[in-house]
Amino acid sequence: MSNATESTCSITGQRFSVSPSELEFCRSNSLPLPSQHPVERLRQMLVFRNRSNLYQASCAFTGERMLSCIPPETGLVVYDVEVWESDRWDGTSYGRAYDFSRPFFQQFHELMRAVPLPNLAVLKSTCENSEYTNGITSAKNCYLVFAASFIEDCMFSKFINRCRSLFDCVLAFDCELCYGCQNISNCYNLRYSENCFTCSDSAFLKDCRSCSHCFQCVNLANKRYCYQNRQLTQIEYERLMAEHDLGSATIVQRSALQFEDHKKNFPVRYLVGRQHELSTGNYLTNTKNCQNSFFINNGEDLEWSVWVDGAKSSFFFSMYGNGSELIYNSQSCGDRAYNLKFCLDCWPGPQDLEYCMFTGYGATHCFGCVGIKKKSYCILNKQYSREEYLALLPRIKEHLRSTGEYGLFFPQSFSPFSYNRSEVTEFFPLPRHQALQLGYAWNDEPALPLESSFQLPDHILEITEEVLTQTLRCEATGKAYRIIPQELEFYRKQRIPLPRVSPFERLRTDALFMEIALPNLARCSECSSELTSSYSSAAHPQPGILCEHCFQNSIV
Repeated sequence: MSNATESTCSITGQRFSVSPSELEFCRSNSLPLPSQHPVERLRQMLVFRNRSNLYQASCAFTGERMLSCIPPETGLVVYDVEVWESDRWDGTSYGRAYDFSRPFFQQFHELMRAVPLPNLAVLKSTCENSEYTNGITSAKNCYLVFAASFIEDCMFSKFINRCRSLFDCVLAFDCELCYGCQNISNCYNLRYSENCFTCSDSAFLKDCRSCSHCFQCVNLANKRYCYQNRQLTQIEYERLMAEHDLGSATIVQRSALQFEDHKKNFPVRYLVGRQHELSTGNYLTNTKNCQNSFFINNGEDLEWSVWVDGAKSSFFFSMYGNGSELIYNSQSCGDRAYNLKFCLDCWPGPQDLEYCMFTGYGATHCFGCVGIKKKSYCILNKQYSREEYLALLPRIKEHLRSTGEYGLFFPQSFSPFSYNRSEVTEFFPLPRHQALQLGYAWNDEPALPLESSFQLPDHILEITEEVLTQTLRCEATGKAYRIIPQELEFYRKQRIPLPRVSPFERLRTDALFMEIALPNLARCSECSSELTSSYSSAAHPQPGILCEHCFQNSIV
């Protein structure tokens, strides 16, 4: 296999390399080599994704009011997803012949602005009583949950799969009855914890596995009744925990500050995750040969991919998965997607697509299509016979090569979302002036602070039904928010104090850990071996960074 190829980013001027694997993929698929730095390629895809910012709008088909992730001021045609999924309209009715005298992206943009788009990215038929959600499949009784699959009775959470009764959690797999956690898997009744798996009945844990009845502990395995990493008897633990009534907002806040100080005494693992064979990046679970990838679960042979659960043999694949393969430079595609290039929001079961948006439900062999479902051999939404399609497609690709468009993702100006109103800001945050310099839009939404005299009681047991009638003031932003009955019921059952911060601000701050730091060379502070890590030795001088071997040896 040939060596990596060095190049210069056409946007920022940064030097970057194309890996031997991608180089071979491009050659075998007659694709031009990328001209953009990997971060810029991911950034350009992620700006097309917005799941958690919802707007009041009207369905262009029925005229009825609806929530939409697409801002109404964009002027795009938007249908309620239930109508959009139905057979009440046909995407091929918008079909047009390919014009070889004009750039492809210009023609595609005109098509994109004509074809109806869904107001939400959901499989409506798989959702029950989960109206205020987006980016989900198979959900029941969920509210303000985004980017999730196979969930029930969850609220105010993001990036969760196969979970029940989760509140205020970001990045969770196969968990139940958890609150205020980040990056957890196979956990039960866990609170205020991070990077834990198979833990239960505990609070304020970090990097723990198979622990129960523990409090404010770091780097523990197979432990019970530990407090700040000290082993106690069950009686000692229960007596001490009686002094930490987590139904009190004041005690929770004090415990959180204590935990932050306690965590500083422990080294950082070079990579968060488990069972990551021959993989680099961060937050990797059950991966093999995944390079420069982040937030990957059940992945194999991936490069530069972000938040994918269940995929293999793909490059620059951001968001989704669920049994997908051979995905290249594509975003938000999944549910058995196969052989997609430069695609956006294509699901379920799409195959052999290029430059398509919202094309799926078994659609195959399409190029430059928007909103095509259950059809094959379409170009710019126009239906062709198999023979006509196979004859025309090589000519179109040659035209794209001549215009310099082939190999590029959709121009960022096509996105209906501003930089700070899309999910790119979670993974690659930028200040306003830098986003504008790179050509992205920015939404300067004015703050509308609320004046409120209502004071939340400190303890959950002091809360009465009156709170359901009150508009509360977010302590972080000053904006208004409400408590709903299902939410209050959960807090009471689990003895959790009512949040003082609005749901969307909580989601934003809970996801801050998802900012991607590119892997760099570091050294294990214990054995001095060289590491590829998203953490730098300079940022963690003491107690330092540990390689996998030394980290496992350090776990008590």
